[in-house]
Amino acid sequence: MKKADFLLQLAETIEADIHTMSESTVLSELPRWDSMRLLEVIALVDEQLGINLNANQLANCETVGQILDLVKDKLTA
Repeated sequence: MKKADFLLQLAETIEADIHTMSESTVLSELPRWDSMRLLEVIALVDEQLGINLNANQLANCETVGQILDLVKDKLTA
């Protein structure tokens, strides 16, 4: 999957504006970031990339970039 496609799907999942979201976007500062979004991101990563993340791995991510680090091996430019 292309990185840009994943970012678009991620933005939709966490209800962030794709035009302002970047790798430095702090998840806790997003109005809709909560435990439900965390679970939805886990499902997105599993369904689209075949990576099984657990809640602790994702909960340790503070930024969008840290989520990308967890899945970077499955993304293309």
